[in-house]
Amino acid sequence: MKLKPLIAPIFATSLLACSATVERKAPVGPDRGIPLEVEHYNPRELATQIEKLRSTGGRHLVVGHSNTTPAAVRLLGGDGGSPIRNMEYDRLYAVTVSPQGETTSVVLRYGEVLD
Repeated sequence: MKLKPLIAPIFATSLLACSATVERKAPVGPDRGIPLEVEHYNPRELATQIEKLRSTGGRHLVVGHSNTTPAAVRLLGGDGGSPIRNMEYDRLYAVTVSPQGETTSVVLRYGEVLD
């Protein structure tokens, strides 16, 4: 039986750190028997990418960097929170945009807490 991904495609910058994270470590990918579709975007064109997400609808996973991820959340209308430190890898934003355009955002943490 072929499984359909719940999140498709996954958006990531073409920088090695993001690509490696998605292609080898994404819990939604091949290790789960789900085909992985990754679309790379230019982080300098973040506003364009976010508008594309809005117009497409559905569920999306965006893998970014310390300077682009909070900005993407803000462009979607959510709270980007405090700046992400260079060695901080435990932040996950869940942003929901309703059909009426209302936005809610939640920051989740996982793994060890960094001091």
